[in-house]
Order: sequence, then C-alpha cells, then structure tokens
Amino acid sequence: MILNLVLVTFIIGSSLILLEWATIFFHIPKPLSRKIAHVGNSLLIVSLSFLFDWQVFIYIGVIFFCILLALRLYRPLKSLSDRSRESIGEIVFPLGIAAAAFICQTHLDFTVAVLILGVSDTIAFYVGNSFKSRTLLFNKTLLGSTGFFLSAFIICLFATSPLNSLMIALSLAFVEIVSPKGLDNLSVPGVAALLLIVL
Repeated sequence: MILNLVLVTFIIGSSLILLEWATIFFHIPKPLSRKIAHVGNSLLIVSLSFLFDWQVFIYIGVIFFCILLALRLYRPLKSLSDRSRESIGEIVFPLGIAAAAFICQTHLDFTVAVLILGVSDTIAFYVGNSFKSRTLLFNKTLLGSTGFFLSAFIICLFATSPLNSLMIALSLAFVEIVSPKGLDNLSVPGVAALLLIVL
C-alpha cells in the first residue's frame, strides 16, 4: 500500500512538473495548459487505477490537495493558476478524485466518475467558449452544458442502463451549472459516485 502510494504520487507529480516545464519552455497558453492538466491527469488517474488499487486515490487526492494548496499560496504554477482569482478548481480537483475513490464501490464506477470529471468538463469548456449561446449561471452556457450532458451520458453507458445514464447525466449537468468558482471539480465526481451507487 505504501509503495503504491509513493509510486502513484511520484508519477502524477512528475506529470505536473513536466507540464509546468512545457508551459514555460514552449509558451503554451495558460488556458490550454490548464485543460491539458485537467483531462490529462484524469486519463492518467484512470490508467493508474488499473495498475494499482484504485482506492489508493483517496490518499493521493488528499496529498495533492495539500500540495496544490501550498503551491497556490506560495508559488502558483503557471500551468494551472491562470484563473486563480476566479476559481479554486485546480485545488479541489484532487479532492474530487478522493471523494470518488471513497464513495465508489467498484473500479468501474470510479473510472466513470473520473472520466466525467476530466472529459465532460473539458468538452463543456470548449463547446461553451467556441459557440455563442444563452448564458446560464456563473458564465456557463447552454451549449456548453449540453456538451457536458451528452458526453456524460455516453460515459455512463459503460456502467449502467440507458435510462439510468440519462438521469445521471441530467443530474450532473445541473450540478455542473450550479457549482461556482471551479467547485464542479469536487461536486461532479462526488455526486456521480453517489448516483452510480443509488441507481
């Protein structure tokens, strides 16, 4: 357990350091680097969960919450902190992973919750910023939320029935809309985990 914890911490930490270096060296736009971190770390976590005990991410999430909080206070990462005045998303992201790992009862449910966090949220961001549509709460848009819903629905189909997938995706789209300041990085995977258990 301790060895797994050390190895996973090292791998994820190395990926963040690499992205920080690439952002500075290649002058990657900060919004892009932030989304690379978002979806990239979600996919990395899903991949690592097949190699290690997925419940280790309860502890990994808490560790990286503390690390990212300290960095936000003392040395903000250029690759993650472009919206630091508007959002605490990068800080609560690891807590969302920890919540999903703690709540989920199967590896499949954990995988689905993390993929929705990484993929659906990123789709919502790019669709919402690429096409004009009605603005909802907290500057989120109708088309962005629709993109979130559709991708979450497709991801849920890997774990549950079409009807349950529809209900979960609708619920998560609502949760994403009403979560301000990047708190959807915590609320979405947590609620997804709960719904996957209940439905």
